[in-house]
Amino acid sequence: MKDRDLLRIGAANYLGARPLVFGLDERPEVRLVQATPSRTAELLEADELDAGLIPSIDYFRLTVEAKERQRHRPLAIIAGIAVGSDGPAGSVRLFCRRDWPFMRHVAVDPDSRTCSCLVRLLLKRLYGCKPHYRLPRPHPEGLDQESDALLLIGDRGLTYQEPGCRAVVDLGEIWGRYARKPFVYAVWVARETEKLGRLTAVLSEAKKGGLAARDEIACRGAEALAIPVEQARTFLYENMRYDLGPAELVGLETFYRWAAQEELAPQSVPIRLAGREEEDPGGERSQ
Repeated sequence: MKDRDLLRIGAANYLGARPLVFGLDERPEVRLVQATPSRTAELLEADELDAGLIPSIDYFRLTVEAKERQRHRPLAIIAGIAVGSDGPAGSVRLFCRRDWPFMRHVAVDPDSRTCSCLVRLLLKRLYGCKPHYRLPRPHPEGLDQESDALLLIGDRGLTYQEPGCRAVVDLGEIWGRYARKPFVYAVWVARETEKLGRLTAVLSEAKKGGLAARDEIACRGAEALAIPVEQARTFLYENMRYDLGPAELVGLETFYRWAAQEELAPQSVPIRLAGREEEDPGGERSQ
């Protein structure tokens, strides 16, 4: 197959994302690129990917930049598919070493701008807390020991333990209590090119196969992460949600509106959805 016919698809190799990329590495028409969510967004921005599972907040930023540069095709979110939660996420956790009034420095995981934005919104709105945010020290890949709180996502957020920590806050749970809406962490984003229809079909098939294979994914993930299989199953079946339906879109729009109000996202960016016709209204929603 010629390179121009390949579907270049990028996503993180996190346990929570694996149901959405299930089988993609075995498809001859797909070149699967594994990178962190933030890096995936950068590759999509540079036109090195045709579609990427990127932090939801990056969709709004990249849409504005594509419009300003005028050399990129418009972006669209693939309808019906996302990584989200409706309650505790299990893998987006803030490890607090001090009480809210005494927090001065919060280290944020550089792998997701969505979660970095979310922690800022929740701490300010719920607790009136406006600490300084920084990357983990001594380096981004390290587990910061100097800050008053540490935000981790993905596999590290799921598995990390810190004895003596004052509190471990699940941001998905806190968002659910405060906003009373689902939260969308990542979405499939693609450029509106001639490949868009193929991408929508391939990614929808991957989701369908991945949801059916969650037991297999949980067993492999548990072994790789050295966690109990039941913890991995609970995470994939109960914590993570993989739909982007009306309730999830309301949650995404709410998050974006609040982020824009705090100047954490650009203003007045519409959500463009691709592939509505591929959705199965009678299909089973991910549980």
